[in-house]
Amino acid sequence: MQQIKKKTRDSNLEILRIISMLLIIGHHFAIYGVFPKTPLFPRLFVDFLAIGGKIGVVCFMMITGYFMLESKYKTKKLLSLIIQTWTYSVGILIVFTFIGRTFSLSEVVHSLFPIIFREYWFITGYVIVYVLSPYLNMMVHKMKRKDLETLLMTFFILFIGINTFFFSSLGNQHEHFTYLIYIYLIGAYIKKYYEKSISSGVNKHYFYGFICCYIFILFSMFGFEIFHASNEWVKTYIALNRIPAFLAGVYLFLYFKTLKTKQYPLLNKIAGMTLGVYLFHDNPFVRYYLWKNLVNTYALFYSRLFIIYSILIILAIFITGIIIEWTRVWLMNRKIIQKIYNKLEDKVLKILDYDVSKAWKSSFHFLFLK
Repeated sequence: MQQIKKKTRDSNLEILRIISMLLIIGHHFAIYGVFPKTPLFPRLFVDFLAIGGKIGVVCFMMITGYFMLESKYKTKKLLSLIIQTWTYSVGILIVFTFIGRTFSLSEVVHSLFPIIFREYWFITGYVIVYVLSPYLNMMVHKMKRKDLETLLMTFFILFIGINTFFFSSLGNQHEHFTYLIYIYLIGAYIKKYYEKSISSGVNKHYFYGFICCYIFILFSMFGFEIFHASNEWVKTYIALNRIPAFLAGVYLFLYFKTLKTKQYPLLNKIAGMTLGVYLFHDNPFVRYYLWKNLVNTYALFYSRLFIIYSILIILAIFITGIIIEWTRVWLMNRKIIQKIYNKLEDKVLKILDYDVSKAWKSSFHFLFLK
């Protein structure tokens, strides 16, 4: 496993990665914890945390589209992501087995194949987007700007605008992958056409736009709760395919994109480990243990220090995840592990790098033109 030298990035979007992961952890704290609807002030804070999850997802995928547009598809990188995901899924399964947890056959199979069975929905979606990225990039480069903008606007109206104003969906709630592709394309579009026209002098306007969207979502959720609306109505505007959450993510991305920062190697390194934080804390077994056993959210809710405790818990989860990911990377860089990994990598890469176009042509000819 060779170390590849990378150009050092400015830390503005790397800081956004860290903030996005903190928003996602806060979202999980709010939706997986048990919280009553009163008193109103702490409940408002819970709603404040709940909003951040999908905004963080929008930012993560926009960053991916922004950087991937000018990057080459690397099977090695895809394999690295698959192994990272598998390491967490199987590693956590083994740890819980040692502490006495029993598992059904279905749970074991899902843990062995976490991407196929969508144990981490974002990772499954990310893999799909990454595999399609050469074709998505080709589309962005080849299409005329006007045609690309028409496509993006059409998608926005059909799959986000209609869903927002009519509280419905043209598909179903499992179509996250389609929206991830769309968000990727938005990031790529900004990289190709919009980057040169935005200036740091207007970044405060992007921040104000983000704040306005966030406040609108917050008080919409709070209003629905006051009038005892169903849970689905309460979550209306925090969904990935709703205009407020989508715009909040875009505004936040643009704010950090135009933010002038220096290079902070430590922050960049931490940002590179944030995916490990997600794989650790949102593992199905860790998720249940964390929010149902370890953190007593119901008791914390009635504490006067509820907000402080909540922030400390979110930070503790983030720091723990970073430590675990740092340890995993350190272990993967040991010589013995490297030798095993390199042999496995070479064999897998030979399979994955097989000419797909030739395989498709041969299969099509065999099935239909025989």
